[in-house]
Amino acid sequence: MNKLAFAPSYKQQPMITANAEPEMCDKCVELDGKIAHYERLSKSISDQLTIDRVNELVKQIKAQKAALHQE
Repeated sequence: MNKLAFAPSYKQQPMITANAEPEMCDKCVELDGKIAHYERLSKSISDQLTIDRVNELVKQIKAQKAALHQE
């Protein structure tokens, strides 16, 4: 994404594609990558305390993602 390009002052709405699924913004793609990483990680460890903490991180990241596009 070109950071030097003009950014409109209004909130940009996600584009709707032909299959009616909105395009995700770059930040959502990044957060989804983190969520997938932590979910894979939690499946590969056996320490319950660590699993609980990883699950808490996933919840926090999902909340960040939801906060990005509040309607």
